[in-house]
Amino acid sequence: MQQANVLEAIEYNDENIVITQLLATAFSKEIRIVMQKHQVMRDHESDHPVTLYVVDGLVSLSIEE
Repeated sequence: MQQANVLEAIEYNDENIVITQLLATAFSKEIRIVMQKHQVMRDHESDHPVTLYVVDGLVSLSIEE
């Protein structure tokens, strides 16, 4: 069984969002996205369902159906 700690080895970057793959299986991919206040992620799409956990702070999310 694979395990990962989302709070371990967190890196912040003032210029860019930091995306780290934590786990990957045949069924899912777990990533951590670390953002500084006021950073914005560009619009993008996913072929797979997305689950979002906010560990600290607030996130504004919009979804186009």
